[in-house]
Amino acid sequence: MGLFNREHRQLHYQLFVHSDPSEKTPLVIYLHGLMMDNLSSGYFTFAHQLSAEAHVLLYDLIGHGRSSFESEGYLITDHLADLSALIEHVKIELDDVHLPIILIGCSFGGMLALRAAEELSEVTSVVLLEGHIGSPSFIEQLTADLSASGEEAKTLVMTHFQHWLHRGSERKRARLEKRSRALIHQSTLVQDLRDSHLEGPVKVELETPILYLYGGQSDAYDRARELYESRLHRGALGDVFMPFNECSHALLWEATEAVTDELSRWIIDH
Repeated sequence: MGLFNREHRQLHYQLFVHSDPSEKTPLVIYLHGLMMDNLSSGYFTFAHQLSAEAHVLLYDLIGHGRSSFESEGYLITDHLADLSALIEHVKIELDDVHLPIILIGCSFGGMLALRAAEELSEVTSVVLLEGHIGSPSFIEQLTADLSASGEEAKTLVMTHFQHWLHRGSERKRARLEKRSRALIHQSTLVQDLRDSHLEGPVKVELETPILYLYGGQSDAYDRARELYESRLHRGALGDVFMPFNECSHALLWEATEAVTDELSRWIIDH
């Protein structure tokens, strides 16, 4: 376990170091979803296996998990600044300033991964693992749900995040719910999401190859398929779309072994 400070913000991270790295060994970074999620969704699924092929960095987004809770600073630019600073810190820890980077973005982390790939030259590929990528309906629904209160808020949290909730003890579930309520009512998260204009179009000309892992029953599927086909039409080379037809937005839990295998193959090839 590591703790990294950027100004007054503290990020909790877990770094799996490859046992026999070479100059081509990549750094795989997992960007998790909002609210009832944290680095544990990567830790308990694919992280250990992927460390046989790469260094693997998991971290809690600000306001999540064991990272510090902040009353403000949830703009997409704030998240990108956290990520960039943490990468520089990990490069020093690994004693390698030329690490190729592969980003895995789950749900909200998918938006963050695509934005980071636009800005960070060392990113060699992106994996969208049920990544939400700027769908206007997603942003509107998410901000509306996060703005709910009382029993309505409790019901919405249980509905949207039930695939995470059943993974832990009652104590852990209560802690996640408490943190989620604090993010909604005691921080600028909701307004910062609106102000970040996440519903804007993804740059289809991004040269970085993308692996799309999506459940066929997911509400994120159509938008991801649209991006894939748009990039294909514009001549994007290297993108791969991998549907899991019977799975939902909870793909990582519903098909953990198959997803991990696809991630391993992608890392080996890139």
